Amino acid sequence: MLVEVKDLQIGDEIMVSANSQFRYLRVLRAPRIGKKMHWRKKTPLYTSVKCSTRMEKEDYTWNTHNGQPITRSYDVYKFTDEDHNRELNVDLNHRGIFLIKKAKI
Repeated sequence: MLVEVKDLQIGDEIMVSANSQFRYLRVLRAPRIGKKMHWRKKTPLYTSVKCSTRMEKEDYTWNTHNGQPITRSYDVYKFTDEDHNRELNVDLNHRGIFLIKKAKI
């Protein structure tokens, strides 16, 4: 079900799109109205919402033109509701937010 930022509560589990993936987020802090206004509509904007997610480091290796291996690591978001290990602030203004599980009141 699509929801807006103002409808979120602490403990809600949501899904948002980011680049070409979906991120599974758990809301850790309730959204607050910020000081800035939308430039055209003149409606208030919300501050970034603190959420938790699951991220893992993955490595990839390739060989250069002279045969030397190079290894780089990067963070990958995992779409799961278990073992969240990273907290981040996410700007949810004007985004499609899918509610997966509502927090128990």
